[in-house]
Amino acid sequence: MLIDWLLTALATWGIAALLNHTAFQREPASRATAWMLTVGFFLVALVVMTILQILRYQALSAELGHRVRPPQALDFLGAFFCTNIFFALLKKQPKGGTPAADRPAAPAVPAAPPPLPSGRTDVALPPVEPTGNADAAFRVSSTLPAEKPAVSMPSSSTPSPALPAIEEQAWATALAEVDGPDRRPGVWAKCFALANGVEAQAKATYLKERVAQLLEEHQQRESEKRAQQALELAAQAQAMAVQQAEVARIQSSYVAGKSPSEEEVMILAVAAQRDPKMVRLWERFRGETLLHWAARYGLAAEARSLLALGADPCAANSNGQQPYMLCTDRALRSELQRAAGRGEDA
Repeated sequence: MLIDWLLTALATWGIAALLNHTAFQREPASRATAWMLTVGFFLVALVVMTILQILRYQALSAELGHRVRPPQALDFLGAFFCTNIFFALLKKQPKGGTPAADRPAAPAVPAAPPPLPSGRTDVALPPVEPTGNADAAFRVSSTLPAEKPAVSMPSSSTPSPALPAIEEQAWATALAEVDGPDRRPGVWAKCFALANGVEAQAKATYLKERVAQLLEEHQQRESEKRAQQALELAAQAQAMAVQQAEVARIQSSYVAGKSPSEEEVMILAVAAQRDPKMVRLWERFRGETLLHWAARYGLAAEARSLLALGADPCAANSNGQQPYMLCTDRALRSELQRAAGRGEDA
């Protein structure tokens, strides 16, 4: 019996822990929910404990050779024991609901300030509880006249801020046009009509119209320039991606043992300038490096670039041949021999 109770108690602890970490992880169960779960658990535990009791007595009867009956048909005591454990372990609200200490305090409402004398706006506010990073108390004190103050206008002697270079150039261009041969006939006719034939006013209107047009044209040119630059950058990125994919294909084919063409050796030599580790690539079957193939094709510029990046001029292929032994160009062969520490008669 004790073993049945122990096993059921362990299962009860597991069920309560599972509920506490899933359904009631953020918020504990209400009292009503806890009681409903406890009643349901009692019924389940009663059935389980009764089944375990029947199985235990059946095993005992088989061992003794005669039928032994349990003192009670249903194991109420074991079910009650496990139910108490379940109710104690279940995460639930306290009996009195949310404690008063956990309830948020109602904000204090400050008293209304006393009436102010006419013409004064001194306001002394009482201390206010801080919220967030606000100050604990503040005071607003200002003396204002009863009537609305007059707005002071800047005098004509106040210097105006400096114009941007583009806008200044636009005004200079418009000023040169208004009295010169480059004046726009359509714009001038519009401005002359708006000025009712007054020439001085028409000139002032022309200046404003032309400056607005020139600034708009400048903005349009800048927008087109930025768009063109974006297209060029996108084209460069696309070309770079295609080039990198081609380099990866040639490199994979070369390492796998396929003999590269002269153009492919040139491409790999250029790519090695961005990734110097490529100078150590070698063929799978013949063990030839890029320097071997540059020497075989007589690619002097590529061979010098590979040597500068750290290519080994003494590396031998599977036949024991160093790069200079495959070179047919006499000048390049001499350079590779000197790089390998060999004499030109070797």
